[in-house]
Amino acid sequence: SYEPFLKKRQTFSVIPLKTLFTFVGIKDGDKVVTTALNDYIYTNTAAQFIAADGYLAIKRDGVAIGYDQGGPIRIIYPNKSKWAKNLDAWNWSLSSIKVK
Repeated sequence: SYEPFLKKRQTFSVIPLKTLFTFVGIKDGDKVVTTALNDYIYTNTAAQFIAADGYLAIKRDGVAIGYDQGGPIRIIYPNKSKWAKNLDAWNWSLSSIKVK
């Protein structure tokens, strides 16, 4: 996937947000609030995260993502995603995902 902040291609180990939302019972119409360690917040409906083909990245290039590099987990989007260039939706150093 092309990393828009670092402006280079990287390989991530991911969990599709669709899979995560299904597993924990988040429905399409639920408002999902993602919060980073620096208190940055991005909110949208679960359906929009899924439609954008969002992923929870847990590793980069096969190793844990350091805090100083936006880890340990983050939300990313593949190149073909409608949110690939929506930098607001790329949430780094995730501390929580909640439903409103």
